[in-house]
Amino acid sequence: MSENKQSHFIVPVKYYVRNLLALMALTILTVITSRIHIGDTGNIILALFIAGVKATLVVTIFMGVKWDRGFSKAAVITSIFCVLIFFAFTFSDVFVRGTIYKQEQDSFGIKSPVKLVSPNSTRSHHE
Repeated sequence: MSENKQSHFIVPVKYYVRNLLALMALTILTVITSRIHIGDTGNIILALFIAGVKATLVVTIFMGVKWDRGFSKAAVITSIFCVLIFFAFTFSDVFVRGTIYKQEQDSFGIKSPVKLVSPNSTRSHHE
């Protein structure tokens, strides 16, 4: 019979404990920062940054990608790249949306039937 010469790296418990503590601390930080208002864009960027750090910890330690070679690392890097492309397209739409509507209104005289309501408005939705 043939012998299997491959070995699997066993992650020491200290990595799991450190990772768990870091994830708990980042979760507490997420809750704390959700109560602080630094602007809509600032809150979104901060929340995505913290979520990205937590996801990186989970992927590298709990999923063992830190000690993997080859295809697993390539798959993770490719996935991250695709998510970043998705975010880039989404944010490019969100951040220029107001300027595009203004340009269309000025160029073509388009009047939108949608009435913008501020979040602090006391008007009912049925008017």
